[in-house]
Amino acid sequence: MSTPAREPNRSGLLRRGGLAAVLVLTCWGLAGCAADFNAQTNQQYQPGEGISDRDNGVYVLNALVVTDGTGNGTLVGTLLNQSNADDALQSVTVTDAEGQAIKTTQRPKPVALAPQTPFRLEAKGTVRLSGDGVVAGDYVEVTFSFQNSAPVKINIPTVADGPVYTGVPVGPA
Repeated sequence: MSTPAREPNRSGLLRRGGLAAVLVLTCWGLAGCAADFNAQTNQQYQPGEGISDRDNGVYVLNALVVTDGTGNGTLVGTLLNQSNADDALQSVTVTDAEGQAIKTTQRPKPVALAPQTPFRLEAKGTVRLSGDGVVAGDYVEVTFSFQNSAPVKINIPTVADGPVYTGVPVGPA
């Protein structure tokens, strides 16, 4: 005696299909957990060319030198006095990659730095550089000396003047 062929149970097929879909979606959703909480999307990213130093009482932010290609340059960046008292930028000294001094001119001298107020160096070409060591693609060592805060010594890149820096006055020191 043969048993008659049974039609598939539609609710059973739907249940199995639903379970398969849930399993696939769960695996797909949990795959992102493998990146842990240190994924690049959870880390600070600063896409600027300049270098920042936040180790002292005055922060130096996004610092770089813009050069015209003839040995002249302007220091670009922001100084941010983190203390609750006034401070002042007393002097800036710059050396090239070989350690040779680069001529600098600072206008005005000293530069007043109010508490918690950013000061943009490039706004008026506050610090200008001149010398053979002001070459696009090289790094220069800059030392910022302040009235109250500790000095900041930082290696910063020198970049060629271009469309991004059209508002930066570049000229001899």
